[in-house]
Amino acid sequence: MQRHRISSRLSVATVALPVLVAAAVHASPAVADTEFTNPYSTDTADNIVAFGDSFTANSDSYVNDNPDQYPTYPRTAGCLTAPDAWPALAGSLTGRPVQNWACNTHTTGQMLDRIDQAVAAGAVNNTTLVILAAGMNDQRQAVPDATIIDNLVTAVTKIRAVAPDAQIGILGRLATTDVEGRFCDQNTVPDQPTGALDPVTAFQETANQANQKAAADRAGTAFIDVRSMTVTEHSTCAPDAQRYVSGITDTTTPDYNMPAHPSLAGSTYLAQQVAALSAATTPETTL
Repeated sequence: MQRHRISSRLSVATVALPVLVAAAVHASPAVADTEFTNPYSTDTADNIVAFGDSFTANSDSYVNDNPDQYPTYPRTAGCLTAPDAWPALAGSLTGRPVQNWACNTHTTGQMLDRIDQAVAAGAVNNTTLVILAAGMNDQRQAVPDATIIDNLVTAVTKIRAVAPDAQIGILGRLATTDVEGRFCDQNTVPDQPTGALDPVTAFQETANQANQKAAADRAGTAFIDVRSMTVTEHSTCAPDAQRYVSGITDTTTPDYNMPAHPSLAGSTYLAQQVAALSAATTPETTL
């Protein structure tokens, strides 16, 4: 049976499965004593800086509920960030130092405040690759699309004001619903994902995708259209090994930190897309 887990270590040289601490559906007291290796760096030369929501922070559910029991779990300015979230994996792929300024539950408006914090901390400079990955929480809070787009464009403007030569990309969201609009939230039988049509989530996902693309077009930045890349074969309704986002009740998706969030395979996929952008000579494109 595949289980939710807490990851304890992450190689800084290669993207590989971290050493795992066994965890069943509920954390054991022994897990609370885990020592975590922090893959994030204070080095800001040629760095990657990530901003976004819980798909980028992706901190472990047990840690979220009991943060004081995990003093070595990575965190940035008060926000927990998983040692195997995609920014850490992107750092391994590219060899670039990484700072993860994402925060669970954050909207695009809250992301603007995090950008101000990161700038004040000296994390953003002309050698930085900045990735913006937010918008879905705005959808869930019924923030107008025009406001979401404006916030994303403002984020780019803030970064360019202090680092005009920084490379900037907007990272799309892994697909939760499949091409038919199903959300398979009950995954307890191997390779038999179970769910139902979820038109609300499907609509929010496509609206988020459209807003991110519109913002990238207006700001002249790269847009990595992750939903289009993953909706057919990697949603919650995909076979276990191909599933990039876990369900709500889920014992079959390998290696995930939170329900309805990226699996390790999903985070690795996001890291690969960011690494490709890092290597791109002409970043202002849709990947």
